[in-house]
Amino acid sequence: MKFLILLIGITVSNSTFACSCVQFDLADRFNESETVFIAKLNAAQVVAPSDKKEWPYVEATFKVTDVFKGSPPEEIRLKTGIGGGDCGIQMSVTRKYIIFKDSNEYVGICSGSAAINPYDEDELAKRLRSLGAKSTSNK
Repeated sequence: MKFLILLIGITVSNSTFACSCVQFDLADRFNESETVFIAKLNAAQVVAPSDKKEWPYVEATFKVTDVFKGSPPEEIRLKTGIGGGDCGIQMSVTRKYIIFKDSNEYVGICSGSAAINPYDEDELAKRLRSLGAKSTSNK
C-alpha cells in the first residue's frame, strides 16, 4: 500500500512540473522564428536568480557556424532553462545546436532549438535550404 501511494505521488509530482509544448514541423518552426542558425556552444554557466520566486537558468555563449534566416552576430549569448520542467535545453560545451530564435534572448525546446548529432547536421542544413533558407557558413 505504501509503495502504491509513493508511486502515485511521484507520478503526479513529475507530471506537474513537466514541460509541455505544442509540436510543430520544421517548416512551421522556421517560419515562426526571426533567426535560425547552427552554432557551437563555447561556454555555459548556471545563473542563480536573486529572487527565490524565479528559476535558475543557463547563460550560454555560442559561435554561429551556419545562418539560415536573419542576421545573428558571429558570437551570441543566449539564456535557457536548466531542462526538464522549465523547457530549457540541456547544454554541453563544444556541441552544436540548431537555434530557432525570436526577439528575446531565451531559447528552449518549445521553439525547436536542440542539440544536433554531428551525423545529422548536413541533412538538417539541406532540409532548411529546401524551405528557402539561404545558408551562410562561418565554419
